[in-house]
Amino acid sequence: MTSLLLDKANAVGIGVDHEGNQAAFSDVESHVYVVRLDSGQRVRATGYLPEMTDDVAFSRDGSLVFQGFSTESTQGVRILDADSGDQLDVWTTDPPAASANPGARMQVVPGPANDILTLGPDLKVVRRTVGVEAWRDLLCGLVSQRLPARERARYLEGLDVEAPCR
Repeated sequence: MTSLLLDKANAVGIGVDHEGNQAAFSDVESHVYVVRLDSGQRVRATGYLPEMTDDVAFSRDGSLVFQGFSTESTQGVRILDADSGDQLDVWTTDPPAASANPGARMQVVPGPANDILTLGPDLKVVRRTVGVEAWRDLLCGLVSQRLPARERARYLEGLDVEAPCR
């Protein structure tokens, strides 16, 4: 597998999806490659190329790849489509604290459910929720019953909102 992944790139971070069907790696030039392990097909990600990258991790369903990055002024996570390589989003986090380890990089690992866990130069572990279902479950847990008329008017007036929790 190593020769399949490293044919023309110099990998600095490698991750495998939860089913073991595909692997992703970040190279020294910050590109992300996704390789289908059964066929060897390789997809190179597009979009913003941060300077310092390391870890890559897959979403639970294997549809997304997350790449941690750090620059001198910010840190964050790139979100990529595993099938096409398209960059879907970039999440930036708080700037590193003054006590941050200047040589540390943004680390990304799969978390519980559809979440990822990140560890940045400020040495804070943060759980980040990915996917609509997780947010729906969270919101339905907070507002499990119909809103009173006054609150509905205050927060949802003029919006056509179905009751997703019923």
